[in-house]
Amino acid sequence: KAYVVMYHGKIQGKTVNYQNFRNETHGIMFLILLASVSFQLALWPAYGGWKTFFILILFGFGILIQFALIVPSYVQNLVGAIVMTFFLQEYA
Repeated sequence: KAYVVMYHGKIQGKTVNYQNFRNETHGIMFLILLASVSFQLALWPAYGGWKTFFILILFGFGILIQFALIVPSYVQNLVGAIVMTFFLQEYA
C-alpha cells in the first residue's frame, strides 16, 4: 500500500485506483488475508474458537478500519514503519 500510494501516486503522479493497480490490489488483499489467518492461528490456542473470531472482528472493525478511514495515508505509513520497527526489535 505504501509503495503504491507514495511512489506511483505522489512521485510519478499516477491516479491510484483499481483499474491502474489491479495486481497490486490483489496482492494487498492476499497479504491482508494471510495476516488475518496468522492472527487467528496465533490466538486460537489461548482463547479458543469463538472468542478468537470475536477478537478478530473487534480488532478489524473497531481499530483498523477507523484508523484507515480517519488517518491520512502518510501518517498511516509512518505509524506502520514505527510499529514494524518496534516488533522487529522486540521479537528478532
